[in-house]
This record gives sequence, C-alpha cells and structure tokens, in this order.
Amino acid sequence: MSDVHWIAPTIGITAASIGIYSIYMAVINYPTDAYERNLGFGWAGTLLGFIGIALSVVPVVLVLKGPQTRARSTFMREAMWEPEEKG
Repeated sequence: MSDVHWIAPTIGITAASIGIYSIYMAVINYPTDAYERNLGFGWAGTLLGFIGIALSVVPVVLVLKGPQTRARSTFMREAMWEPEEKG
C-alpha cells in the first residue's frame, strides 16, 4: 500500500476536472456566442465539430513523430531515463 492518503489524489483529480470543464465550456460557448448572428446555432456547432476533427490528428502526429522530436531536443536527451545495461 502507498503512504499517500486517499484525499490527495481526490483533490488533484477534482482540481484537474474543474480546469478541464472550465476550458470545455469556454470553447463550446465561444463559437455560439461570437457567430450566432452570422452562422446560427447549427453552423456554429458544425464549425466546432470541424475544429475538433482537425485537432484529433494532433495525438496521432505526437505518437508517430514524438521519438524524432524528443531526439532533436537537448532538454529531452538529458531528461530521458535509460535503463542500465546488465553485465
């Protein structure tokens, strides 16, 4: 068992959830409020959907290109943990 009290991760998850929810609500409300007269509710939601589709490529690119990006970074070369060789 860990020596960390159960309330510590609960507080951390709660704070992270509040932050994520706040950002989510701001992103959802912005296109609707900003473009309501020009786009209408339907097109504002569609615009947000297209932005979401475009941003869904980012994790795939990070998974595929992450090792090359980290290899070029001097900070990551110093920060990466490499297991010791046995022998």
